[in-house]
Amino acid sequence: MKKKNNIKIAMTLALVVLTLGLFGCSKVKDDSKTKDSSKNLIEKIKVIVKNNRSKGNSVIYINLDGFSYDTFEMTNKNPETSTKNINELLKTGVLFTNAQTGIPSITDSMQQAIASGAWPIDTGNCYRYYDLDEDIVVEYKRHNKIENMAEAANRNNIGVLAINAWFFEDKGANKEEHNLYVQAPNEGAYKERFDILKKVLRGEEIEAYGKKVKYKKPPQFISIYADDIDAAGHNLSDKTSYDSKIELQTREQVNQKMADALSGIDKEIGEVIEILKERKLYDETTFIITTDHGMVPFGADTEQEKDKDFAKSKMPDLIKSIEGVGQKHIGRDYRVEMVNEDGKSAKPETEVIVTTVGLQAQIKFRGEADRNVLEDIVKSVEDKPYYGAHLYDDELRIRGTLPRFADLLVSPKPPYHFSQDFKRDYYAVNQHDSLDEKAQRVFTMISGPTVENGILYDAEIHNIDMAPTITRILGFEGPRDATASPVDDVLIDKLKGPKLEVSNYEGNSVYIDGSKIDLQIATDPDTQVSINKKVEGISDSTGLLVVNKQLDEDINRFVIEVIKDKKSTRKIFFVIKNEKVR
Repeated sequence: MKKKNNIKIAMTLALVVLTLGLFGCSKVKDDSKTKDSSKNLIEKIKVIVKNNRSKGNSVIYINLDGFSYDTFEMTNKNPETSTKNINELLKTGVLFTNAQTGIPSITDSMQQAIASGAWPIDTGNCYRYYDLDEDIVVEYKRHNKIENMAEAANRNNIGVLAINAWFFEDKGANKEEHNLYVQAPNEGAYKERFDILKKVLRGEEIEAYGKKVKYKKPPQFISIYADDIDAAGHNLSDKTSYDSKIELQTREQVNQKMADALSGIDKEIGEVIEILKERKLYDETTFIITTDHGMVPFGADTEQEKDKDFAKSKMPDLIKSIEGVGQKHIGRDYRVEMVNEDGKSAKPETEVIVTTVGLQAQIKFRGEADRNVLEDIVKSVEDKPYYGAHLYDDELRIRGTLPRFADLLVSPKPPYHFSQDFKRDYYAVNQHDSLDEKAQRVFTMISGPTVENGILYDAEIHNIDMAPTITRILGFEGPRDATASPVDDVLIDKLKGPKLEVSNYEGNSVYIDGSKIDLQIATDPDTQVSINKKVEGISDSTGLLVVNKQLDEDINRFVIEVIKDKKSTRKIFFVIKNEKVR
Protein backbone atom coordinates (compact mmCIF):
# COMPACT_ATOMS: atom_id res chain seq x y z
CA MET A 1 0.00 0.00 0.00
CA LYS A 2 1.23 3.42 -0.91
CA LYS A 3 1.05 6.18 1.60
CA LYS A 4 -0.80 9.23 0.34
CA ASN A 5 1.27 12.38 0.12
CA ASN A 6 -0.31 15.39 1.74
CA ILE A 7 -1.49 17.93 -0.82
CA LYS A 8 0.82 20.91 -0.62
CA ILE A 9 -0.64 24.25 -1.54
CA ALA A 10 2.02 26.87 -2.12
CA MET A 11 1.06 29.93 -0.12
CA THR A 12 2.74 32.32 -2.52
CA LEU A 13 0.77 35.53 -2.91
CA ALA A 14 1.20 37.29 -6.22
CA LEU A 15 -0.46 39.85 -8.38
CA VAL A 16 -2.55 38.06 -10.99
CA VAL A 17 -2.94 39.83 -14.31
CA LEU A 18 -5.65 38.46 -16.61
CA THR A 19 -5.65 39.42 -20.24
CA LEU A 20 -7.89 42.46 -19.86
CA GLY A 21 -7.04 43.81 -16.45
CA LEU A 22 -7.71 41.34 -13.62
CA PHE A 23 -5.52 42.21 -10.64
CA GLY A 24 -5.31 40.06 -7.53
CA CYS A 25 -3.18 37.71 -5.51
CA SER A 26 -2.28 34.14 -6.27
CA LYS A 27 -2.05 30.97 -4.24
CA VAL A 28 -0.89 28.35 -6.69
CA LYS A 29 -0.91 24.62 -6.07
CA ASP A 30 2.40 23.05 -7.04
CA ASP A 31 0.89 20.62 -9.54
CA SER A 32 2.20 19.47 -12.90
CA LYS A 33 -1.40 19.23 -14.09
CA THR A 34 -1.90 23.01 -13.99
CA LYS A 35 -3.64 23.93 -17.24
CA ASP A 36 -1.48 25.49 -19.96
CA SER A 37 -4.31 27.86 -20.86
CA SER A 38 -4.18 29.25 -17.32
CA LYS A 39 -0.45 29.82 -17.68
CA ASN A 40 -1.04 31.76 -20.89
CA LEU A 41 -3.77 33.84 -19.29
CA ILE A 42 -2.06 34.63 -16.01
CA GLU A 43 1.17 36.42 -15.20
CA LYS A 44 2.39 36.39 -11.61
CA ILE A 45 4.06 39.46 -10.10
CA LYS A 46 5.08 39.86 -6.44
CA VAL A 47 2.53 42.35 -5.18
CA ILE A 48 0.06 41.90 -2.33
CA VAL A 49 -3.47 43.31 -2.55
CA LYS A 50 -5.16 43.68 0.84
CA ASN A 51 -8.79 42.65 1.32
CA ASN A 52 -10.26 45.47 3.39
CA ARG A 53 -13.81 44.10 3.34
CA SER A 54 -15.39 43.44 6.71
CA LYS A 55 -16.65 40.01 7.72
CA GLY A 56 -20.20 39.08 6.75
CA ASN A 57 -22.40 36.17 5.84
CA SER A 58 -24.68 37.14 2.95
CA VAL A 59 -24.30 35.22 -0.31
CA ILE A 60 -25.23 36.08 -3.90
CA TYR A 61 -25.00 32.84 -5.86
CA ILE A 62 -24.89 33.37 -9.65
CA ASN A 63 -25.38 30.28 -11.77
CA LEU A 64 -24.57 30.85 -15.46
CA ASP A 65 -25.63 27.80 -17.44
CA GLY A 66 -23.01 26.64 -19.97
CA PHE A 67 -20.20 28.87 -18.63
CA SER A 68 -16.99 26.98 -19.40
CA TYR A 69 -13.54 28.15 -18.41
CA ASP A 70 -12.84 28.21 -22.13
CA THR A 71 -15.63 30.78 -22.61
CA PHE A 72 -14.13 32.92 -19.84
CA GLU A 73 -10.78 32.93 -21.62
CA MET A 74 -12.36 33.48 -25.04
CA THR A 75 -14.37 36.48 -23.80
CA ASN A 76 -11.31 38.14 -22.26
CA LYS A 77 -9.21 37.59 -25.38
CA ASN A 78 -11.92 39.06 -27.63
CA PRO A 79 -11.23 42.79 -28.21
CA GLU A 80 -14.98 43.50 -28.26
CA THR A 81 -15.86 41.79 -24.97
CA SER A 82 -14.57 41.37 -21.43
CA THR A 83 -15.48 40.26 -17.91
CA LYS A 84 -13.98 43.33 -16.24
CA ASN A 85 -16.39 43.26 -13.29
CA ILE A 86 -15.88 39.57 -12.60
CA ASN A 87 -12.17 40.25 -12.91
CA GLU A 88 -12.52 43.07 -10.38
CA LEU A 89 -14.23 40.69 -7.95
CA LEU A 90 -11.33 38.30 -8.32
CA LYS A 91 -9.00 40.87 -6.78
CA THR A 92 -10.51 39.92 -3.43
CA GLY A 93 -11.50 36.42 -4.36
CA VAL A 94 -10.60 33.02 -5.71
CA LEU A 95 -10.41 31.85 -9.31
CA PHE A 96 -10.62 28.05 -9.55
CA THR A 97 -8.68 27.22 -12.70
CA ASN A 98 -9.39 23.49 -12.51
CA ALA A 99 -13.05 23.24 -11.51
CA GLN A 100 -14.78 20.20 -12.98
CA THR A 101 -18.37 19.14 -13.49
CA GLY A 102 -19.79 15.62 -13.35
CA ILE A 103 -21.43 12.95 -15.50
CA PRO A 104 -23.67 13.38 -17.32
CA SER A 105 -22.81 17.02 -17.96
CA ILE A 106 -26.44 17.87 -18.69
CA THR A 107 -28.31 20.78 -17.10
CA ASP A 108 -31.14 18.95 -15.30
CA SER A 109 -28.78 16.47 -13.71
CA MET A 110 -25.87 18.76 -12.86
CA GLN A 111 -27.95 21.67 -11.53
CA GLN A 112 -29.55 19.35 -9.00
CA ALA A 113 -26.10 18.00 -8.11
CA ILE A 114 -24.74 21.51 -7.53
CA ALA A 115 -27.82 22.52 -5.53
CA SER A 116 -27.39 19.59 -3.13
CA GLY A 117 -23.62 19.22 -3.10
CA ALA A 118 -23.87 15.60 -4.22
CA TRP A 119 -23.55 13.59 -7.44
CA PRO A 120 -26.38 11.84 -9.34
CA ILE A 121 -25.92 8.66 -7.32
CA ASP A 122 -27.27 10.66 -4.34
CA THR A 123 -29.75 13.03 -6.02
CA GLY A 124 -31.15 10.20 -8.12
CA ASN A 125 -30.99 12.36 -11.26
CA CYS A 126 -28.74 11.20 -14.10
CA TYR A 127 -31.02 12.84 -16.69
CA ARG A 128 -31.49 9.97 -19.17
CA TYR A 129 -30.55 6.32 -19.02
CA TYR A 130 -31.96 2.88 -19.77
CA ASP A 131 -33.41 1.34 -16.60
CA LEU A 132 -33.04 -2.43 -16.91
CA ASP A 133 -35.45 -3.16 -14.05
CA GLU A 134 -38.22 -1.08 -15.64
CA ASP A 135 -37.01 -2.00 -19.14
CA ILE A 136 -37.53 1.57 -20.37
CA VAL A 137 -35.68 4.80 -20.94
CA VAL A 138 -36.04 6.99 -17.84
CA GLU A 139 -35.67 10.77 -18.11
CA TYR A 140 -35.49 12.58 -14.79
CA LYS A 141 -35.70 16.28 -15.71
CA ARG A 142 -35.92 18.21 -12.38
CA HIS A 143 -35.98 15.28 -9.98
CA ASN A 144 -33.93 15.58 -6.78
CA LYS A 145 -34.58 13.25 -3.85
CA ILE A 146 -32.31 14.97 -1.32
CA GLU A 147 -32.14 18.34 0.41
CA ASN A 148 -30.68 21.31 -1.44
CA MET A 149 -29.04 24.55 -0.26
CA ALA A 150 -32.29 26.53 -0.14
CA GLU A 151 -34.06 23.87 1.91
CA ALA A 152 -31.09 23.74 4.26
CA ALA A 153 -31.28 27.53 4.59
CA ASN A 154 -34.98 27.21 5.44
CA ARG A 155 -34.12 24.79 8.27
CA ASN A 156 -31.65 27.31 9.64
CA ASN A 157 -33.97 30.34 9.35
CA ILE A 158 -31.90 31.95 6.61
CA GLY A 159 -33.91 34.04 4.15
CA VAL A 160 -33.91 32.84 0.53
CA LEU A 161 -34.62 34.62 -2.75
CA ALA A 162 -34.37 32.56 -5.95
CA ILE A 163 -34.59 34.46 -9.25
CA ASN A 164 -35.27 31.99 -12.08
CA ALA A 165 -33.20 29.50 -10.07
CA TRP A 166 -35.64 26.73 -10.98
CA PHE A 167 -33.69 24.08 -9.05
CA PHE A 168 -34.98 25.76 -5.86
CA GLU A 169 -38.58 26.26 -7.03
CA ASP A 170 -40.88 24.59 -4.47
CA LYS A 171 -37.76 23.10 -2.96
CA GLY A 172 -36.67 25.86 -0.60
CA ALA A 173 -38.18 28.80 -2.48
CA ASN A 174 -41.91 29.36 -2.99
CA LYS A 175 -44.59 32.04 -2.46
CA GLU A 176 -43.44 33.09 0.99
CA GLU A 177 -41.57 36.38 1.26
CA HIS A 178 -38.97 34.84 3.54
CA ASN A 179 -38.25 32.08 1.00
CA LEU A 180 -39.37 33.61 -2.29
CA TYR A 181 -39.16 32.25 -5.82
CA VAL A 182 -39.41 34.84 -8.61
CA GLN A 183 -39.77 33.96 -12.28
CA ALA A 184 -38.80 36.78 -14.64
CA PRO A 185 -40.56 36.90 -18.02
CA ASN A 186 -38.93 34.79 -20.72
CA GLU A 187 -38.20 37.84 -22.88
CA GLY A 188 -35.00 39.70 -22.08
CA ALA A 189 -33.36 36.71 -20.44
CA TYR A 190 -30.51 37.78 -18.14
CA LYS A 191 -31.33 41.51 -18.18
CA GLU A 192 -34.83 41.09 -16.75
CA ARG A 193 -33.54 38.67 -14.13
CA PHE A 194 -30.80 41.02 -13.01
CA ASP A 195 -33.32 43.92 -13.02
CA ILE A 196 -35.26 42.02 -10.35
CA LEU A 197 -32.07 41.47 -8.34
CA LYS A 198 -31.16 45.17 -8.56
CA LYS A 199 -34.62 46.21 -7.39
CA VAL A 200 -34.36 43.92 -4.38
CA LEU A 201 -30.93 45.28 -3.48
CA ARG A 202 -32.20 48.89 -3.80
CA GLY A 203 -35.17 48.10 -1.55
CA GLU A 204 -37.66 48.58 -4.38
CA GLU A 205 -40.85 46.61 -4.99
CA ILE A 206 -40.88 43.47 -7.10
CA GLU A 207 -43.83 41.35 -8.12
CA ALA A 208 -44.18 37.63 -7.42
CA TYR A 209 -47.28 35.44 -7.54
CA GLY A 210 -49.45 38.50 -8.22
CA LYS A 211 -48.37 40.39 -5.11
CA LYS A 212 -45.90 43.20 -4.38
CA VAL A 213 -42.86 42.37 -2.27
CA LYS A 214 -40.37 44.83 -0.81
CA TYR A 215 -37.34 44.02 1.36
CA LYS A 216 -35.89 46.40 3.92
CA LYS A 217 -32.71 44.35 3.70
CA PRO A 218 -32.06 41.67 1.08
CA PRO A 219 -32.36 38.00 2.08
CA GLN A 220 -29.10 36.45 3.23
CA PHE A 221 -29.09 33.88 0.44
CA ILE A 222 -29.90 35.11 -3.06
CA SER A 223 -29.60 32.86 -6.10
CA ILE A 224 -29.96 33.99 -9.71
CA TYR A 225 -29.85 31.73 -12.75
CA ALA A 226 -29.24 32.77 -16.37
CA ASP A 227 -28.92 30.49 -19.39
CA ASP A 228 -28.00 32.97 -22.13
CA ILE A 229 -24.51 31.52 -22.67
CA ASP A 230 -25.98 28.05 -22.99
CA ALA A 231 -28.68 29.23 -25.41
CA ALA A 232 -26.13 31.05 -27.54
CA GLY A 233 -23.91 27.97 -27.64
CA HIS A 234 -26.67 25.62 -28.73
CA ASN A 235 -27.58 28.08 -31.52
CA LEU A 236 -31.03 26.61 -32.08
CA SER A 237 -34.31 28.45 -32.45
CA ASP A 238 -35.71 25.97 -29.94
CA LYS A 239 -32.79 24.92 -27.75
CA THR A 240 -34.82 22.07 -26.26
CA SER A 241 -34.90 20.19 -29.55
CA TYR A 242 -32.20 19.32 -32.04
CA ASP A 243 -34.90 19.15 -34.71
CA SER A 244 -35.12 22.94 -34.65
CA LYS A 245 -33.38 25.29 -37.06
CA ILE A 246 -30.11 27.04 -36.34
CA GLU A 247 -30.04 30.79 -35.80
CA LEU A 248 -26.48 31.69 -36.82
CA GLN A 249 -24.59 30.31 -39.79
CA THR A 250 -21.02 29.92 -38.48
CA ARG A 251 -19.34 28.79 -35.30
CA GLU A 252 -17.41 32.05 -35.21
CA GLN A 253 -20.73 33.89 -34.97
CA VAL A 254 -21.86 31.48 -32.23
CA ASN A 255 -18.68 32.07 -30.23
CA GLN A 256 -19.16 35.82 -30.57
CA LYS A 257 -22.74 35.53 -29.32
CA MET A 258 -21.58 33.54 -26.31
CA ALA A 259 -18.91 36.16 -25.54
CA ASP A 260 -21.49 38.93 -25.97
CA ALA A 261 -23.86 37.19 -23.56
CA LEU A 262 -21.15 36.80 -20.91
CA SER A 263 -19.98 40.38 -21.41
CA GLY A 264 -23.56 41.61 -20.99
CA ILE A 265 -24.03 39.59 -17.81
CA ASP A 266 -20.74 40.97 -16.53
CA LYS A 267 -22.06 44.53 -16.94
CA GLU A 268 -25.10 43.58 -14.85
CA ILE A 269 -22.80 42.18 -12.16
CA GLY A 270 -20.96 45.51 -12.18
CA GLU A 271 -24.23 47.35 -11.52
CA VAL A 272 -25.05 44.92 -8.69
CA ILE A 273 -21.66 45.66 -7.11
CA GLU A 274 -22.28 49.42 -7.28
CA ILE A 275 -25.71 49.09 -5.66
CA LEU A 276 -24.25 46.98 -2.85
CA LYS A 277 -21.58 49.60 -2.27
CA GLU A 278 -24.13 52.44 -2.27
CA ARG A 279 -26.26 50.62 0.30
CA LYS A 280 -23.18 49.62 2.34
CA LEU A 281 -23.91 45.94 1.81
CA TYR A 282 -20.88 45.08 -0.31
CA ASP A 283 -18.57 44.43 2.64
CA GLU A 284 -20.85 41.72 3.98
CA THR A 285 -21.60 39.96 0.67
CA THR A 286 -19.83 36.94 -0.79
CA PHE A 287 -20.26 36.29 -4.52
CA ILE A 288 -20.15 32.76 -5.87
CA ILE A 289 -20.34 32.01 -9.59
CA THR A 290 -20.41 28.51 -11.03
CA THR A 291 -22.13 26.47 -13.72
CA ASP A 292 -23.39 23.04 -14.72
CA HIS A 293 -21.24 22.36 -17.79
CA GLY A 294 -19.21 23.88 -20.58
CA MET A 295 -19.66 23.57 -24.36
CA VAL A 296 -17.98 21.61 -27.16
CA PRO A 297 -18.33 21.97 -30.95
CA PHE A 298 -20.99 19.78 -32.55
CA GLY A 299 -20.64 19.13 -36.30
CA ALA A 300 -19.13 21.44 -38.92
CA ASP A 301 -18.17 25.08 -38.38
CA THR A 302 -20.23 26.44 -41.30
CA GLU A 303 -22.97 25.36 -43.69
CA GLN A 304 -20.36 25.28 -46.48
CA GLU A 305 -18.50 22.55 -44.55
CA LYS A 306 -21.52 20.39 -43.77
CA ASP A 307 -20.33 17.72 -46.20
CA LYS A 308 -17.43 17.01 -43.82
CA ASP A 309 -17.31 13.61 -42.13
CA PHE A 310 -18.00 15.05 -38.67
CA ALA A 311 -21.21 16.84 -39.71
CA LYS A 312 -23.20 13.60 -39.69
CA SER A 313 -23.78 11.35 -36.68
CA LYS A 314 -21.27 8.55 -36.14
CA MET A 315 -23.87 6.53 -34.23
CA PRO A 316 -24.46 4.15 -37.17
CA ASP A 317 -20.76 3.30 -37.26
CA LEU A 318 -20.64 2.85 -33.49
CA ILE A 319 -23.64 0.49 -33.59
CA LYS A 320 -22.04 -1.49 -36.44
CA SER A 321 -18.80 -1.78 -34.46
CA ILE A 322 -20.63 -3.07 -31.37
CA GLU A 323 -22.54 -5.57 -33.48
CA GLY A 324 -19.32 -6.89 -35.00
CA VAL A 325 -17.73 -7.59 -31.61
CA GLY A 326 -20.34 -10.29 -31.17
CA GLN A 327 -18.64 -12.42 -33.82
CA LYS A 328 -15.72 -13.08 -31.47
CA HIS A 329 -17.79 -13.72 -28.35
CA ILE A 330 -21.04 -15.39 -29.47
CA GLY A 331 -20.32 -16.37 -33.08
CA ARG A 332 -22.68 -13.80 -34.59
CA ASP A 333 -23.40 -10.08 -34.48
CA TYR A 334 -24.86 -8.67 -31.29
CA ARG A 335 -28.39 -7.35 -31.66
CA VAL A 336 -27.96 -3.64 -30.94
CA GLU A 337 -30.65 -0.96 -30.72
CA MET A 338 -30.55 2.78 -30.03
CA VAL A 339 -33.34 3.82 -27.64
CA ASN A 340 -33.66 7.45 -26.48
CA GLU A 341 -37.29 8.40 -25.96
CA ASP A 342 -38.52 8.70 -22.37
CA GLY A 343 -40.63 5.69 -21.45
CA LYS A 344 -39.70 3.67 -24.53
CA SER A 345 -38.58 0.02 -24.30
CA ALA A 346 -36.05 -1.79 -26.43
CA LYS A 347 -37.25 -4.73 -28.49
CA PRO A 348 -37.37 -8.05 -26.60
CA GLU A 349 -34.62 -9.54 -28.79
CA THR A 350 -32.22 -6.59 -28.28
CA GLU A 351 -29.02 -7.55 -26.47
CA VAL A 352 -27.20 -4.20 -26.35
CA ILE A 353 -28.94 -0.86 -25.82
CA VAL A 354 -27.37 2.45 -26.80
CA THR A 355 -28.74 5.73 -25.42
CA THR A 356 -27.59 9.26 -26.29
CA VAL A 357 -28.40 12.88 -25.57
CA GLY A 358 -26.49 14.03 -28.63
CA LEU A 359 -22.78 13.60 -28.12
CA GLN A 360 -21.71 10.67 -25.97
CA ALA A 361 -23.16 7.16 -26.13
CA GLN A 362 -24.25 5.10 -23.11
CA ILE A 363 -23.82 1.42 -23.96
CA LYS A 364 -25.62 -1.14 -21.80
CA PHE A 365 -26.01 -4.91 -22.06
CA ARG A 366 -29.36 -6.41 -21.14
CA GLY A 367 -27.54 -9.19 -19.34
CA GLU A 368 -24.32 -9.16 -17.32
CA ALA A 369 -21.67 -7.07 -19.07
CA ASP A 370 -18.43 -9.00 -19.60
CA ARG A 371 -15.38 -6.74 -19.19
CA ASN A 372 -13.57 -8.52 -22.03
CA VAL A 373 -16.45 -7.75 -24.38
CA LEU A 374 -16.49 -4.10 -23.33
CA GLU A 375 -12.75 -3.84 -23.87
CA ASP A 376 -13.17 -5.31 -27.35
CA ILE A 377 -15.82 -2.69 -28.13
CA VAL A 378 -13.33 0.00 -27.17
CA LYS A 379 -10.66 -1.63 -29.35
CA SER A 380 -13.08 -1.65 -32.27
CA VAL A 381 -13.49 2.14 -32.20
CA GLU A 382 -10.41 3.64 -30.53
CA ASP A 383 -8.52 4.01 -33.81
CA LYS A 384 -11.42 5.69 -35.58
CA PRO A 385 -11.28 9.48 -36.06
CA TYR A 386 -14.41 10.06 -34.00
CA TYR A 387 -13.17 8.31 -30.85
CA GLY A 388 -12.47 10.66 -27.96
CA ALA A 389 -12.58 8.89 -24.59
CA HIS A 390 -14.38 6.14 -22.72
CA LEU A 391 -15.25 5.09 -19.17
CA TYR A 392 -16.32 1.69 -17.83
CA ASP A 393 -19.01 1.16 -15.20
CA ASP A 394 -16.60 1.20 -12.24
CA GLU A 395 -15.00 4.44 -13.50
CA LEU A 396 -18.43 6.00 -13.99
CA ARG A 397 -19.43 5.02 -10.46
CA ILE A 398 -16.29 6.70 -9.10
CA ARG A 399 -17.39 9.82 -10.99
CA GLY A 400 -20.76 9.72 -9.21
CA THR A 401 -23.22 8.11 -11.62
CA LEU A 402 -26.00 5.72 -10.71
CA PRO A 403 -25.14 2.00 -10.79
CA ARG A 404 -25.23 0.74 -14.39
CA PHE A 405 -25.86 4.20 -15.79
CA ALA A 406 -23.85 2.59 -18.56
CA ASP A 407 -21.63 -0.46 -18.84
CA LEU A 408 -19.50 1.60 -21.19
CA LEU A 409 -19.61 5.29 -22.02
CA VAL A 410 -18.00 6.41 -25.29
CA SER A 411 -17.45 10.13 -25.77
CA PRO A 412 -16.66 11.34 -29.31
CA LYS A 413 -13.79 13.63 -30.19
CA PRO A 414 -15.22 17.10 -30.96
CA PRO A 415 -16.72 18.00 -33.33
CA TYR A 416 -17.87 14.40 -33.97
CA HIS A 417 -21.12 13.33 -32.37
CA PHE A 418 -23.52 10.44 -31.79
CA SER A 419 -26.75 12.27 -32.60
CA GLN A 420 -29.89 10.17 -32.98
CA ASP A 421 -30.65 11.94 -36.28
CA PHE A 422 -28.55 10.01 -38.79
CA LYS A 423 -29.53 12.05 -41.84
CA ARG A 424 -28.99 15.63 -40.67
CA ASP A 425 -25.80 17.55 -41.40
CA TYR A 426 -25.04 19.52 -38.23
CA TYR A 427 -23.11 22.78 -38.30
CA ALA A 428 -22.56 25.86 -36.11
CA VAL A 429 -23.99 24.24 -32.97
CA ASN A 430 -22.56 23.13 -29.62
CA GLN A 431 -23.51 20.54 -27.04
CA HIS A 432 -22.12 19.44 -23.68
CA ASP A 433 -22.77 15.78 -22.74
CA SER A 434 -19.10 15.02 -23.28
CA LEU A 435 -15.94 13.95 -21.47
CA ASP A 436 -13.99 16.58 -23.41
CA GLU A 437 -12.26 19.25 -21.32
CA LYS A 438 -14.31 22.07 -22.84
CA ALA A 439 -17.45 20.45 -21.44
CA GLN A 440 -15.99 19.25 -18.15
CA ARG A 441 -13.83 22.22 -17.09
CA VAL A 442 -16.15 24.93 -15.82
CA PHE A 443 -15.82 28.48 -14.57
CA THR A 444 -16.04 28.79 -10.79
CA MET A 445 -15.09 31.66 -8.48
CA ILE A 446 -15.71 33.07 -4.99
CA SER A 447 -15.18 36.64 -3.86
CA GLY A 448 -15.88 38.35 -0.57
CA PRO A 449 -14.95 38.75 3.08
CA THR A 450 -15.19 35.03 3.82
CA VAL A 451 -12.37 33.88 1.51
CA GLU A 452 -8.65 34.49 1.12
CA ASN A 453 -7.42 37.30 -1.12
CA GLY A 454 -6.80 37.00 -4.87
CA ILE A 455 -6.21 33.28 -5.04
CA LEU A 456 -5.36 31.43 -8.23
CA TYR A 457 -6.36 27.92 -7.14
CA ASP A 458 -5.11 25.18 -9.47
CA ALA A 459 -6.01 22.08 -7.45
CA GLU A 460 -8.97 20.16 -8.81
CA ILE A 461 -12.33 20.93 -7.25
CA HIS A 462 -15.89 20.24 -8.42
CA ASN A 463 -18.86 22.51 -8.90
CA ILE A 464 -20.77 20.49 -6.28
CA ASP A 465 -18.24 21.71 -3.68
CA MET A 466 -19.94 25.10 -3.84
CA ALA A 467 -23.06 23.95 -1.95
CA PRO A 468 -21.34 23.06 1.34
CA THR A 469 -19.04 26.07 0.86
CA ILE A 470 -22.06 28.37 0.57
CA THR A 471 -23.80 26.92 3.62
CA ARG A 472 -20.58 27.17 5.65
CA ILE A 473 -20.35 30.86 4.70
CA LEU A 474 -24.01 31.35 5.69
CA GLY A 475 -23.22 29.94 9.12
CA PHE A 476 -24.42 26.35 9.08
CA GLU A 477 -23.49 22.92 7.70
CA GLY A 478 -25.45 21.46 4.82
CA PRO A 479 -27.21 20.43 2.76
CA ARG A 480 -28.20 17.46 4.90
CA ASP A 481 -27.15 14.73 2.45
CA ALA A 482 -24.23 16.53 0.80
CA THR A 483 -21.25 14.34 -0.02
CA ALA A 484 -19.06 17.19 -1.29
CA SER A 485 -17.03 19.27 1.13
CA PRO A 486 -16.33 23.00 1.59
CA VAL A 487 -13.15 24.19 -0.14
CA ASP A 488 -11.38 24.90 3.15
CA ASP A 489 -8.13 25.92 1.48
CA VAL A 490 -9.64 29.23 0.36
CA LEU A 491 -11.85 30.05 3.35
CA ILE A 492 -10.75 32.40 6.10
CA ASP A 493 -9.43 30.61 9.19
CA LYS A 494 -12.56 30.81 11.33
CA LEU A 495 -14.58 29.05 8.62
CA LYS A 496 -12.20 26.15 8.06
CA GLY A 497 -13.31 22.66 9.09
CA PRO A 498 -11.25 19.66 10.23
CA LYS A 499 -8.74 18.18 7.79
CA LEU A 500 -9.42 14.76 6.27
CA GLU A 501 -7.29 12.24 4.39
CA VAL A 502 -7.26 8.48 3.85
CA SER A 503 -3.56 8.42 4.64
CA ASN A 504 -2.74 4.88 3.54
CA TYR A 505 -4.04 5.29 -0.03
CA GLU A 506 -3.57 7.86 -2.77
CA GLY A 507 -6.49 9.45 -4.55
CA ASN A 508 -10.14 8.57 -4.01
CA SER A 509 -10.20 4.90 -5.03
CA VAL A 510 -8.31 1.62 -4.78
CA TYR A 511 -8.65 -1.77 -6.50
CA ILE A 512 -7.90 -4.74 -4.22
CA ASP A 513 -8.23 -8.50 -3.74
CA GLY A 514 -10.03 -9.71 -0.65
CA SER A 515 -13.17 -8.81 1.26
CA LYS A 516 -11.88 -6.41 3.93
CA ILE A 517 -9.89 -3.19 4.05
CA ASP A 518 -8.29 -1.01 6.71
CA LEU A 519 -8.82 2.72 6.17
CA GLN A 520 -6.44 5.00 8.04
CA ILE A 521 -8.41 8.18 8.61
CA ALA A 522 -6.15 11.17 9.28
CA THR A 523 -7.92 14.21 10.71
CA ASP A 524 -7.65 16.62 13.66
CA PRO A 525 -7.19 15.18 17.17
CA ASP A 526 -10.33 14.13 19.04
CA THR A 527 -12.57 14.35 15.97
CA GLN A 528 -15.65 12.23 15.30
CA VAL A 529 -15.33 9.95 12.27
CA SER A 530 -18.34 8.53 10.42
CA ILE A 531 -18.54 6.34 7.34
CA ASN A 532 -21.81 6.18 5.41
CA LYS A 533 -23.46 8.02 8.33
CA LYS A 534 -22.38 5.43 10.90
CA VAL A 535 -20.13 6.76 13.68
CA GLU A 536 -16.90 4.73 13.66
CA GLY A 537 -15.14 6.43 16.57
CA ILE A 538 -13.01 9.39 17.65
CA SER A 539 -9.53 10.08 16.32
CA ASP A 540 -6.64 9.81 18.76
CA SER A 541 -4.35 12.58 19.96
CA THR A 542 -2.46 12.48 16.66
CA GLY A 543 -5.68 12.69 14.64
CA LEU A 544 -5.60 9.05 13.46
CA LEU A 545 -8.36 6.44 13.47
CA VAL A 546 -8.04 3.08 11.70
CA VAL A 547 -11.35 1.63 10.54
CA ASN A 548 -11.76 -1.92 9.24
CA LYS A 549 -14.53 -2.22 6.65
CA GLN A 550 -16.16 -5.26 5.17
CA LEU A 551 -16.47 -5.16 1.38
CA ASP A 552 -20.03 -6.25 0.71
CA GLU A 553 -20.21 -5.19 -2.93
CA ASP A 554 -18.01 -5.36 -6.00
CA ILE A 555 -17.90 -1.56 -5.89
CA ASN A 556 -17.89 -0.18 -2.34
CA ARG A 557 -18.58 3.52 -1.84
CA PHE A 558 -17.55 4.98 1.50
CA VAL A 559 -18.65 8.52 2.34
CA ILE A 560 -16.22 9.49 5.09
CA GLU A 561 -17.18 12.45 7.29
CA VAL A 562 -15.29 14.03 10.15
CA ILE A 563 -16.95 16.51 12.51
CA LYS A 564 -15.36 18.92 14.93
CA ASP A 565 -16.67 22.16 16.43
CA LYS A 566 -19.88 21.61 14.43
CA LYS A 567 -18.00 21.74 11.12
CA SER A 568 -17.93 18.80 8.71
CA THR A 569 -15.39 17.67 6.13
CA ARG A 570 -16.22 14.84 3.74
CA LYS A 571 -14.42 12.57 1.31
CA ILE A 572 -15.79 9.86 -0.96
CA PHE A 573 -13.55 6.81 -1.19
CA PHE A 574 -14.17 3.80 -3.45
CA VAL A 575 -12.88 0.29 -2.93
CA ILE A 576 -13.36 -1.93 -5.99
CA LYS A 577 -12.74 -5.65 -5.94
CA ASN A 578 -10.32 -6.65 -8.67
CA GLU A 579 -12.66 -9.46 -9.75
CA LYS A 580 -15.07 -6.76 -10.93
CA VAL A 581 -12.71 -5.68 -13.70
CA ARG A 582 -11.16 -9.02 -14.67
